[in-house]
Amino acid sequence: MPSRALTAGILVALLSVAILLALDRIYASKAATTVPAASTTATSSQQEIHGRIVVILGTESCPHCRAMEAFFREELPGRAYFCEITEKGSSCEAAFGLLVSKRVTMAVPTMVVCDTDRRVVEGIIIGEFRDAKWWRNVLENGLPGGNETSIPVYMVDRVTGAMEVEPRAMEKLYSVLCNATLADAKPLG
Repeated sequence: MPSRALTAGILVALLSVAILLALDRIYASKAATTVPAASTTATSSQQEIHGRIVVILGTESCPHCRAMEAFFREELPGRAYFCEITEKGSSCEAAFGLLVSKRVTMAVPTMVVCDTDRRVVEGIIIGEFRDAKWWRNVLENGLPGGNETSIPVYMVDRVTGAMEVEPRAMEKLYSVLCNATLADAKPLG
């Protein structure tokens, strides 16, 4: 009879393989960084995104996620996208699953700061944090401490760790967390 630790290890390995296969499928099918225009009037046109954006990985039922959604819509319109992680088979579910499998987060909201010009993930912020001055600074100047192999992880506004990235893997990580999620996310603003 296998031990509980062995059984848990096998389950984690199987889940990791499933997530990686899903991510490869998403990465292959979503290569362009275009989303519906984030203007205040509905439009079917597509526009390319430039600069830093925030992808909020969360659920509509989470009060903290709804608070961050409202915050970005009101304070920083057009700079954030809400990504519902409970949609089965969505890029949002896959992105959150990747962060869970890497033991970065298990909480929502989890916000990913993406630099669309450099195509890098600049940081991951976990938890509700509605400080407009802090977020404006992040969107204008970026988050300190990150590079091509390490992404700072914040609990609200404090660095609590880092997500290590394999050398030359940032492009693929950016594609999963920032680029592919935009196909399923709704623009805020």
